[in-house]
Amino acid sequence: MKTVNLDWLLAGAALAALGTVRRILAVRARRPTDPEAIERERREHVNRVGRIVEGKILDVVVEDAERPPPAPSMPLAAAMPGKRRWIVYSYLISGVTYQTAQEVSSFTIGAGPAVGRVASVKYDPANPSSSILVAEDWSGLP
Repeated sequence: MKTVNLDWLLAGAALAALGTVRRILAVRARRPTDPEAIERERREHVNRVGRIVEGKILDVVVEDAERPPPAPSMPLAAAMPGKRRWIVYSYLISGVTYQTAQEVSSFTIGAGPAVGRVASVKYDPANPSSSILVAEDWSGLP
């Protein structure tokens, strides 16, 4: 049976550990830290892989808030500058009712959704609690 030099084994383990640390740091560096960028990526993911189900608009909440205007690169202009608008909605998947809200301040959605109206909801089949009513290039609002 051959014996392996312990120095070479330790050197190989150290190189493997450095490679792993490098990969972890590279992945972290690519992730956005801006909450709006994280939310945009979530909407894009749900829009790409999502399934559509019928939902119901429960409430529309408008709150005064100091909020910077959306970036000019966003495809849709802010509907109400200086205000934050949330749509509270519910939907049913496999006998489970989900109730959530989506901030829609950065989207132009016309006259606005009416409480009690039916809307299309896109949800992630791998995580049904992750859903959207509107995205950059899709809207389930009537």
